[in-house]
Amino acid sequence: METQKQNLFLLEDNSTSAARIEAFLEKKYKDYLSITTFDNVNDLLKSINLDTVIVLLDDDLKGENGTIILQQIKKINANTEVIIFSSDDNVATAIDAYRKGAKSFVSKNKNTFFR
Repeated sequence: METQKQNLFLLEDNSTSAARIEAFLEKKYKDYLSITTFDNVNDLLKSINLDTVIVLLDDDLKGENGTIILQQIKKINANTEVIIFSSDDNVATAIDAYRKGAKSFVSKNKNTFFR
């Protein structure tokens, strides 16, 4: 019996990072995840629906605030799990993300998705 794949949306505006993250996730979870990558907020928000299970959200988008995007996602589907990743390892940033509904906060560096 085949397991139904869960929808994962990745929002990353750096195409190199997006490709690396997607390759990492495909390698580890290809049987479990259906991954769609976005490079801008508007396209992501238009695609969020009741079937959106997970959003992996880059907090370092040019001109955008990750916690505001998180809140917009939660307004569309409160059950979507949002994982924020950021090069900002400030604890206050992580606490703010959790308070606004993030499931997890990952402090990223160049090796985060290459284990």
